[in-house]
Amino acid sequence: MTSEVDSIPLNRAALLEAGFEWFFDSSFLCHLDTERQDQILSKMSWQRHRRGAAIVEDHSPPEGLHLIVAGKALVYVAVKGGDRRVIASLGPGHIVGERSLLLGVKTSATVEALSPVSTLFMPAAAFAELLDDEPEFRAYVTDLVALRDRSDVLMDLLLRHPFMRSLGRDDMERFIQAGRIERVAPGTRIVSVGDRTRDVYLVVSGKVAVLLPGAEAGVREHVASKGPGAMFGHAAAVLRTPRTADIQAE
Repeated sequence: MTSEVDSIPLNRAALLEAGFEWFFDSSFLCHLDTERQDQILSKMSWQRHRRGAAIVEDHSPPEGLHLIVAGKALVYVAVKGGDRRVIASLGPGHIVGERSLLLGVKTSATVEALSPVSTLFMPAAAFAELLDDEPEFRAYVTDLVALRDRSDVLMDLLLRHPFMRSLGRDDMERFIQAGRIERVAPGTRIVSVGDRTRDVYLVVSGKVAVLLPGAEAGVREHVASKGPGAMFGHAAAVLRTPRTADIQAE
């Protein structure tokens, strides 16, 4: 499988033709327009890692960014006594090395291939150039580092929701990977009745109000307040139906 993946030309059209639609929906590329996606892919190259190989080694200078396309990897940290502790399992769609590259520090964990792994690799210099040229990409990477810092809290919030629990841990990690942090001022409407957007929201902190159209025109009825762990937008996204309520930050 990985050898076949490694032969795919690095452009959007070729990857879509090979059946990698998910690649543009749940990797960092989903935050960029199609032209920029091709420009970024042109800066990347395929790398193949045998089972047991270190994709990233602990306490090493950052060499670049890896985007896992096929295979599985484990993230280890060193503990007392010379042992290692697994802190994460990574699969297709996950990126590796973004923290050390963003902060300019040595790596803090070892990422080891659990199976043959194929990655798209972007050298550190190209990554730094992308951060400087693309404010949206910098914001995404900054938020991703923050999300990973809070991954235990976010996973706990997701596990409270039956819809997410049904997906399994790997898919929940991909959900976090594809997300971004949005800070919403009180009184701001996040979604509106009738919207056909497919964004899904998880409340991490604060509260939102659920508002339904009232009997009189222009009047909305407050039916609920929801706090951390509340998810909204998933039903409309899955069923491809319009939004049924206004959601507003309290």
